[in-house]
Amino acid sequence: MTNKEKILQFIESETEANIKESRFDFDSCTAGVISKLLFLDRTNISRILNELYRENILIKISGKPIKYISKNIFAKNYPFSSIPKIIQKNEHIEDYISFHSEPDQTSFAKSFHMIGSHQDGSLYENINRILSIFYLPKDTFRIIILDGDSGTGKKFFLHQIYHRFQELSIIHKNTQIQYYEFIDFYAHAKEYIQQAISKNHTFISISYSNLKYNPTMLHRIIDLFELYYFNVNIKPVLAFICSDLTDKEKLSAITPFYLKFPALKDRPVIEAIDLITLFVQNAAQKTSKTIKLTSTFIKTVYIISDNIQQLKTYIDFFISKAMLTANKRAIKTEIILDDNITADFFHYSTSENGKFESIQLPEVLIISPNLQYDNLKKTQNPTETNTLLSETKQKYSPTALQAFYYQYSHYKPSNIKRNLKTDTLYNGINKILYKTNLYFYPELIEFTTDRVLKIITNEFTQDIDTAEHIDRTETMSVTHKIIQYVESHHIALSSKQIHYIENTIYYSIYLTNGIQIPIVIVSKYSHLVKQYETLYNLYYKKHILHTFILPANIDNETEMIETIFSTLIRYAKSQGILIFADKEIRSKLANRFFMYSNTLSHCMELSTFIMIQNSINQILDNNTNILNVTPNLLVEQNREKKLLQNESFSQYSVRNTDKNLLSINQLTPGINNFETNEILFTLLTKICRKLNIPIINSLILDFLFHGNCILFELKNKLNFRPDEKKFYDDSQHHLISIVKDVIESMDTLEEYEFSDRDIYTLLQIFLRNNPDITS
Repeated sequence: MTNKEKILQFIESETEANIKESRFDFDSCTAGVISKLLFLDRTNISRILNELYRENILIKISGKPIKYISKNIFAKNYPFSSIPKIIQKNEHIEDYISFHSEPDQTSFAKSFHMIGSHQDGSLYENINRILSIFYLPKDTFRIIILDGDSGTGKKFFLHQIYHRFQELSIIHKNTQIQYYEFIDFYAHAKEYIQQAISKNHTFISISYSNLKYNPTMLHRIIDLFELYYFNVNIKPVLAFICSDLTDKEKLSAITPFYLKFPALKDRPVIEAIDLITLFVQNAAQKTSKTIKLTSTFIKTVYIISDNIQQLKTYIDFFISKAMLTANKRAIKTEIILDDNITADFFHYSTSENGKFESIQLPEVLIISPNLQYDNLKKTQNPTETNTLLSETKQKYSPTALQAFYYQYSHYKPSNIKRNLKTDTLYNGINKILYKTNLYFYPELIEFTTDRVLKIITNEFTQDIDTAEHIDRTETMSVTHKIIQYVESHHIALSSKQIHYIENTIYYSIYLTNGIQIPIVIVSKYSHLVKQYETLYNLYYKKHILHTFILPANIDNETEMIETIFSTLIRYAKSQGILIFADKEIRSKLANRFFMYSNTLSHCMELSTFIMIQNSINQILDNNTNILNVTPNLLVEQNREKKLLQNESFSQYSVRNTDKNLLSINQLTPGINNFETNEILFTLLTKICRKLNIPIINSLILDFLFHGNCILFELKNKLNFRPDEKKFYDDSQHHLISIVKDVIESMDTLEEYEFSDRDIYTLLQIFLRNNPDITS
């Protein structure tokens, strides 16, 4: 990628981010900022920016400093705006936007709560196509054509659009959708149009089937609307609901908002499962009964249904049949949907498994009444109703290397009584290790030296052998020097002691080998960042992540910056360092490294686990220097922003398909995240309701990550977090009580004993996402 391409990519991503956040300040789109972030010469950047401006690719915003934004990105977001090549000092970019949405309203994409609306979903393209309709002037006809087989969800989709028009105050909140049948409307078109004008109808839906479709008739209706509304300022929204149209090219010429809806069997099978679950949940609420449905029932009802409407009809019928069976058996509280209920219609065979091979369906789903669809819980054990934290086949079995790192992460200098001889040995081993790549890890050197000394003095009793194949070629020379040094002091080592020393040195050096760019998290949220550090280092079997814990209150910020700098600089190798820091301190820390140090660095604001995980992957894949990694990190950062803005993790379907949340399953083996994510989301919802705070995406992601980590620690009797005598101050006592009370009220968490440390960890998630919560 050339410098010109890098700069244009950066400008485009920043323009997109500013527009999405409705900031319009574009502070990062200047030559000075770009030179610092991309590590390029400022003079060359200015030349390239001017070149892109002359090529009509960028828009220039006059002032000091001069800013540049992407013309294409701006046009994409505001297709009906007219923006000049240069915006003068006394002008504002907002003046050129033809449509202003209220800043406190959620975006359409975020508010579109519909199965299949997430990225890669079957309706995602339709949602993106319809977005620009909300930016059209009110004096323009907004024509929508919804095409698809009967029962594909067209009318429901139209209702979603209608509600969004209301939320944005484009149509009056009391406006109703006026429904007409096509042939009837055609026969009385003039009468109905005049009626719509007199009654101020602004949302009109006309339905017809493919058997009666005639292009000439459709054009005639549109022509009559244009004629009668010629002198009317506010034009209506016209929606035509069709079935399997064939003249798609001509229809696309009528309107860009031609939406094609896939048949049920053409949608991903996970969406069909979500629809089944949703319909059953609605039935559970209506009947006030718990409904248990088996995986066989789900597969059967999917196979026999041709469309969504038929799917719903079958589910309603089978639930009625199951209720009759339950009444005969005097079972009043629950309904069971299994293959006995569907036996008269279809006998499910494993030969039908094709589409379900990639889906891990639980054996039984238990759906309780009076619960929102997003709070559905799953269980693999049909008799298990008190807890959903069922065991999975995968158990946590740490390797010897992971056990070694975990012990190191809890290391405290030992109280071993040393004499002159042991002190001499300690210092000699220490010096040998300092001449290896462990030089940058002084704590690891101390731990390793201490371990080797205990092996020599027979005070180390743990078995550190392993079934893993170990190639000790790279560490043999270091091990040989240590053994030689020990034996030079007339100490005979047994073969077992030598074997233990070899393994210890191997593990220490392996943990640090190949890491040219260390990552350091600087934060006051000690419990959260320590979980990041320990969990990711265990998973990757590398000591790539480090932490610096800030005090809760910083008296002297300048002095603190110097302390952080002097601590972090020791981790930095010749290839640079990546820093994640709390928002309050990030810019000053970045300035300290950039302006007053020769060390290559890149400092980013600490956000969610997604950015940390992606950064580790980027560095391990491209472990050269921070300059080469930075452009990719900026891209990943922009992706994370878009994910947090465009997705809605309050939706069950999004949580169960998001690859980032699914990755937690690899980090916490033995924890069934499909179940725990929903339990934790329920817990989060209840706490937010008590605290009266909104549920935002970053809060959901943080809560699910750290909540699963706590469950993983509790289940395996591990501890990733600091041992403090008192975790919280008096001002946070009432918050601790709220979190504790909600946890104790949840039956699904009964088997876990949450300590004060666990509860405070959860509280830190709220404090990080909403710092003013204590007030």
